[in-house]
Parts: sequence; C-alpha cells; structure tokens
Amino acid sequence: YVFFFFQAEDGIRDAQESRGLGDVYKRQRPGVGRGWTEAVLANLTSSTAIVCVPPCHWCDGGLLDLEQIGDHCAQRQVPLVVDATQFLGAGGPFDAMRIRAAFVACSVHKWLLSPYGFSLLYVSKEWQHGAPLEEHDRCRAGADDVDCLEMDRETSLYPTDFMPGARRYDCGGRPNLITAPMLERALRLVTELTPTAIYRTLRVLTDRIARGAVAMGFLVPEEFAANIVGLRSGAGMPREAELVEELGKLDRPVVVCERFGAIRVSPYIYNSEQDVDEFLQALGEL
Repeated sequence: YVFFFFQAEDGIRDAQESRGLGDVYKRQRPGVGRGWTEAVLANLTSSTAIVCVPPCHWCDGGLLDLEQIGDHCAQRQVPLVVDATQFLGAGGPFDAMRIRAAFVACSVHKWLLSPYGFSLLYVSKEWQHGAPLEEHDRCRAGADDVDCLEMDRETSLYPTDFMPGARRYDCGGRPNLITAPMLERALRLVTELTPTAIYRTLRVLTDRIARGAVAMGFLVPEEFAANIVGLRSGAGMPREAELVEELGKLDRPVVVCERFGAIRVSPYIYNSEQDVDEFLQALGEL
C-alpha cells in the first residue's frame, strides 16, 4: 500500500479518501509521549510502497525525524517522498541526500517568499529516468533551442525523447516571463539572508513563545520547527479558536490562526522578541 501523511486534523486520511492511490491508513493525532516519527515507523511494513511525509506538521510544527524515517525506508527499499513546503527556507537544516529522499517537492509561496504558481522539485539520481506526468515539448531534448518542437505529422508525437535528469519532470508552465524572475529574486534573497541565519533567528522566537505558553498551561510539541509552534489549550482553558478570535478583537490585534485544535504561531525575521512578549501578554490576559 501507499503510505501518506496527510496534513489534516487526523494526520493521515483513510483508504476511502485515497482516490485509488492505494490503502492509506488513518491514524489519530499522536498523544502525549508519542510523536509523528513513531507513528510513521509503526505503520511501515513489508507491503509499504511509498512513504510521503513533511518535515513538520503544518498545524503545530511538530517535527518528524526524516533521517530515521529515511533509514527505515532505505532498509525496505521504499521511496521516501517529502513535501517540504511548510519547512524549507526557515524551519531548520534540511539535506535531501542525508535523509535519502527520492523526491522533495516544495511550493515556493511559503517560506521561500515567492509568488504563487511554482513548485520546486528535487529528484535523486536513481529516479531521474521516469516518465513525467506532463508529456509536453518543454521537457524534451532540443526544446531550449526552438520556440516549439514540431510534432511528427504521421504519428502526432514529438520527435525527441525527454530531457536527461530531473528536467524531464518540468511542468509546461516553466517558461513564465512574469513569475519566473520573481522566483529567482526571492530565492536570491533567501540565499543572501541564508537559511541558517533565518532558522537561528526564528528558533529564538518560537522557543520564547513555547516557554511562555507552557508557563500559562498550554501544551506544545516536545520538538517543533523553528518557524511554527502550535499551542493547545490545557485542561480548563478556553478553546483555541475562541482565544484566536479574542486576540483579533484587541485594540492592538494579534494575528494568529487556529488550525485543527492548535493556535498556530509562525513568526518571521521581521518579528522581534518584543512582538513575542506582547503576544504572550495579550494571551495571558484573556
């Protein structure tokens, strides 16, 4: 079966939701003392065909040990596919080769500061010979030298094979004269700032948020990404959605969101420790 980690309330959708992709097991959110890594490894069997997971959960930032998961996948010869959208560029160190990922996909509109319309894809060497989902001319040999490859009039097929390497998986909209330059500039900015510096800056802020929230009685993941931390109400506390609504009504509104039972706080480098303290003070006064 295909094993997916869906970023929904229950974490993983069931087979009825898999849309023909295989049996996809539904697991409830791990309880105290049980993390996502343990939940994933507990479901790895000899029948697993693919494991698709993120580096962290998008609601509360709870981390997955992708190196450990990757080792177990490699032992079973199961491809590891990673959706790094909520993590890459801010969440922490990431090494596709170290975790032995077959594919890493990342939409650029989150922490890579780019416009909608693009996703980046890393493909390990052993998977660079597959058939792409889109069989257009832009991913074929010779496409860079002409405006459009002509189809064979008799066969209605393109005259050349797919490009070597990962470029064969390029989407048809790659030559986008508007958003491609925006993407390039955004990636240069992230590179100039350096993901390491961004990560270290955000780590200070989210750790400060977590400490303050725990002191008030909130529950936070034992390990969470530097860019996302989720606060869950402890016993006898107002529900998360109620707190988020009240924070938004303040004279100086605090903008956070509730995501499936967690107050999702995701600062960036334009935020300061003073911002964090104001948030915690406002939260504590509710």
